[in-house]
Amino acid sequence: IAGVIPESTINKLTTAIRPQKSGDTYQNVAGVVQEMVADGWSAGQVVSQLYQNIVYDEAIPDVQKNKIVLIFSEVDKRLVDGADEHLSILDLSLRISGIMAGRS
Repeated sequence: IAGVIPESTINKLTTAIRPQKSGDTYQNVAGVVQEMVADGWSAGQVVSQLYQNIVYDEAIPDVQKNKIVLIFSEVDKRLVDGADEHLSILDLSLRISGIMAGRS
């Protein structure tokens, strides 16, 4: 299907979002997001497919998923209002990472 991001690309972003012990989450997430933007993927499609990955991930506790879903809705609204796609995906990814790390 045209416009669908390869599962390997979404998995790469999901892996980068997961909290890491070394503390370079930002560098990893920013690098993957930069690649996705450079490849021309739509932010709306990234949000949609990342949402599916996160919501159906049984390893993420429901309490964290509740917080994460609120962030998805906020970022989706921003994109509809015309926000910058690169910054929106980066913000979404880092905020999800923060929740998964227990910082929020």
